[in-house]
Amino acid sequence: MAQEDADATIYIDANNVLESDYRGVGVQWDPSDPTIRDYTDEEWQMITERLDFMKTPLVRSIFQARWYARPSATKPSGIEYYWENQDEQGNNPTWLGQDGQVSNEMKRMYAILDYCQANDIEVIFGEWAKSDQFPLEMTSTTDPKWSEMIVECLDYLINTKGYTCIKYYNFINEPNWDWGIADDEGEDKWSIWAIGVTQLNNKMIEKRA
Repeated sequence: MAQEDADATIYIDANNVLESDYRGVGVQWDPSDPTIRDYTDEEWQMITERLDFMKTPLVRSIFQARWYARPSATKPSGIEYYWENQDEQGNNPTWLGQDGQVSNEMKRMYAILDYCQANDIEVIFGEWAKSDQFPLEMTSTTDPKWSEMIVECLDYLINTKGYTCIKYYNFINEPNWDWGIADDEGEDKWSIWAIGVTQLNNKMIEKRA
C-alpha cells in the first residue's frame, strides 16, 4: 500500500513570539570519567568541530573537587590544591594522574574552558556532589571545607587562569536524588542543599571582601 502524503498545513507566525529571550541549544560537556584515557588530538578536533557547527551559546561543565584538591597536614586550611603539574616544592602529585602529571580531568577541564573562552560561550560550572571518594572522602554536603574548596577553585580558574567565560555556578547535580545528596545525610535534601549553597554564597562574599 502506497504511503499517502500527510494532509496538514503548518503556519509560522513570526509576529507571535513565545519566548523573546531564547538563546539557543546548550551543551553538557564534562571532563569525562577518570577511567577514560586522555583524548587524542584528532578526537579533540572532532569534538570542537561539532561544537563549531552547533554554535552553542551555553555550556554546562561539571567535575569534582578530588581532581584538584587533597587533605593536607601542613596547610592551615587542611587542604592542598594541585592546579598544574607541580606543587610549591616541585613535587609531582602522582596520585592525581599518570606519570606525575596533573589529572586528565583537570587537563580536559582546561581544554573545555579554553574553547569556551575563545568562542565567547558562557559556562555554567559546578561539581556533581561532595567528593566522597579518595583522597577527600567527604561525608557531608554541608562541610564548610567544601565551600572553601569551590571558592578557591573558582578564584583560580577565573582570576588566575582568566576564564571569564564562567558565569554561573551549579551547586550539586540533581540534589533531590541520592547520588546528589546521599540518603544517609537525611531525608530533607532541600534543607541540606540550602545550608550548603548558603555557605557557598557566604564564602564567595567573604572572598570578594
